[in-house]
Amino acid sequence: MQPPANAFKAALRNGRPQIGLWLGLADAYVSELLASTGFDWLAIDAEHAPNDLRSVLAQLQALAPYPVQAVVRTASGEATLLKQYLDIGAQTLLVPMVESAEQAARIVAATRYPPAGIRGVGSALARKSACWFRWNPLPAWTVLPRSPQPRAWTAYSSDPPTSPRRWACWGRQAMRECRRRSRTASRRCGLPERPQAC
Repeated sequence: MQPPANAFKAALRNGRPQIGLWLGLADAYVSELLASTGFDWLAIDAEHAPNDLRSVLAQLQALAPYPVQAVVRTASGEATLLKQYLDIGAQTLLVPMVESAEQAARIVAATRYPPAGIRGVGSALARKSACWFRWNPLPAWTVLPRSPQPRAWTAYSSDPPTSPRRWACWGRQAMRECRRRSRTASRRCGLPERPQAC
């Protein structure tokens, strides 16, 4: 299985015009109604509208069955907030008031897992985890080809590293855990008994 394609991002890359609408009523019923009207994208506004994490989640769920791309405008570029929106299933984030390249780099880092970024790992609790499947039925990073994450991180640890220094030490522990669980993980993923990663 592959991650779902981001039609909005692909259209922007290809220079195709996109027609969308802002959702500011904080209501999943209205969002679903508008999802069926043929817009290319619908932006759930959590900056100026009375949306919070739960109302955004309800709207993402309402939009999911329709051929429309959900865009979530966050209230800020705070790493914790971005992580939560990604964890509930937002695929496209619009972060307001980015004023420098350094700030943009911090925002991007907040959306990436270590070592490429600083996003915390809670994929067992997230609606959309690193492996892009609902409710994490498959272990992350082994299923997707060309993943930016080290394959050893498939070790199901509950305490991943949060800094490059801790990453080096944790990698050795992860490799041991990965070897110990490789057969079970392989069967669960439908992979060969001895995955190349371990």
